[in-house]
Amino acid sequence: MMEPKINDYSSEERFLYLLLFAPGSTNEFNERIIGNTWLQKQMYLLKKIIPGISISFDECQFGAFSSELVALQNRNIVEKIIVQKNKVGSMHLSETGLEIGQQLWNAASESEMEDISNVKKFMNDMTREELIAYSYSTFPNTAVNSDILDYFEETRVDAACSLFSKDKVSLKKASSVAGMSVDDFVLELGRQNIPIFTVSESAFKKSMDCLERIR
Repeated sequence: MMEPKINDYSSEERFLYLLLFAPGSTNEFNERIIGNTWLQKQMYLLKKIIPGISISFDECQFGAFSSELVALQNRNIVEKIIVQKNKVGSMHLSETGLEIGQQLWNAASESEMEDISNVKKFMNDMTREELIAYSYSTFPNTAVNSDILDYFEETRVDAACSLFSKDKVSLKKASSVAGMSVDDFVLELGRQNIPIFTVSESAFKKSMDCLERIR
């Protein structure tokens, strides 16, 4: 295969391949993305962080959603660059896609690699409830027309507690995800027997620095 150049691919293609190739919480390259919702939310967050991503998102019944991303994903499944059974469930790059991803990764900037890896590590092992709670509370304008707003409201407090206990978010951010004041959220953590001082400062800073740009 000829060495690909950045200009050989559209912005959407390039960042899709980079996201799929990037290491996540397992620190392994080509870590599977759990499902379509996880792909959509990770790409939306990346778009907020990296100006070069031109893919468009609309508000829909499940929050921020890109039909362009779906079309690109499906085309790459047909072309056997992405592997995903029946277009549902987890997805990863095929051997051909892995070659493309590796070469694009080698050509990416340090900041792009760091941002993409941090977003994947941050979101890829979230539960559906955590993913929805974080996304809807962080980008409330995308949830206005959502069909699952009631579900979000019902699950956001437990999801926020879980995100905090996993060192995903700070106390202040977790309170925001829960829709509570910090004081009330601390009381909720106590009710759920979750220690307040759980976050490793160095680990939290490493994973969250790039996300601070969108807050």
